[in-house]
Amino acid sequence: EYVVGSDNSIKVQRPFDFQAWEMQRKNPDRYWATLGNTLGNSSMLHRLQGPLLLLNFVAAAVLFYDVNLVPQGLPALVLPSLPFTLSSFVLGLLVTFRTNSSSNRYVLARKNWGDILNVSRDLIQT
Repeated sequence: EYVVGSDNSIKVQRPFDFQAWEMQRKNPDRYWATLGNTLGNSSMLHRLQGPLLLLNFVAAAVLFYDVNLVPQGLPALVLPSLPFTLSSFVLGLLVTFRTNSSSNRYVLARKNWGDILNVSRDLIQT
């Protein structure tokens, strides 16, 4: 079962009742099963799976080259540090902006939730 309007990409999580909780507590492999279910059902992991695999292959190839082939006389891979310096500054600004945006959304959500509670209390009192 999927969330309506998500194009079958976000699964609905069923609530935990007492029987499911009791079965989960009696299972000695519950930690591994929970970890497997979390990683297996993650939509973010499925979307990032290809780029992460490619990144790991490139990193393994560079490591293999540096450890095994450079000592045999092949030239070492050297990259200039300026692009990394500039991109780290931009990445820092991006992370700061995203953190501030999420903090603002959280504050707005708390304000809206407080407004909903106040209105419902007013409705009950009248």
